Amino acid sequence: MSITSYDEEIGRVYSDKLDDINNPIIARLDYMFWGRSCNLILCFTKGAIQFKISVFNGNEYSSRDKLFCFRNEALIGETISLNLYYSKNGYLNIKSAKLVK
Repeated sequence: MSITSYDEEIGRVYSDKLDDINNPIIARLDYMFWGRSCNLILCFTKGAIQFKISVFNGNEYSSRDKLFCFRNEALIGETISLNLYYSKNGYLNIKSAKLVK
């Protein structure tokens, strides 16, 4: 798989919200899409839950701590541990991430 342009049909399946983000979330990265605002949209699955998060060019397409870069199509299909939080505007953000082996 590769990073492609945004697919609205697939994007609608993935939610912008998660109920419990107090603990790290272990999820599989299903898709990556280029967004319209210099962003990379990441689509994850954790069990029956599907969610999406954007990372931005200004942060080098990385987690907020800048220790994990998502601009790598080889990550598609990999399992990643995510520490998440909501921005003041209500968007999911990735505080930190690491590959789960």
